[in-house]
Amino acid sequence: MVSEAVVQWLKEETEPYVYPITKFLGSLHIHPHVLTLFSFISGILATFFLFENHLLFILFGFLHLFFDVFDGHVARYLRLDSAFGKQLDQAVDRAVGFALLTKTVAMMMPSFWWLPLLFVL
Repeated sequence: MVSEAVVQWLKEETEPYVYPITKFLGSLHIHPHVLTLFSFISGILATFFLFENHLLFILFGFLHLFFDVFDGHVARYLRLDSAFGKQLDQAVDRAVGFALLTKTVAMMMPSFWWLPLLFVL
């Protein structure tokens, strides 16, 4: 687990870069759940292109990370943060991670495509 001091230092160092983007997205009045949905869609598209097209994988992967980072920041900026939003964000992160794991296992060990399903049970 990362110590609280490291997290605080990271927040202080990235604030000059994160806040202007958060303010811009907030000025567009984009609901944070929409950003979470974009994160999910771009994460699934990144998974689809994982072994097919590396450039599109990187593009959609970065889009997923961008939307995943800024949905929480925009929610706090617009004062729309909620317990549901936190749960939705975590569920999307888990779903994209599970999709990446499943695709990787399916491509590397085709006869063991069912193996990631054990993590669900």
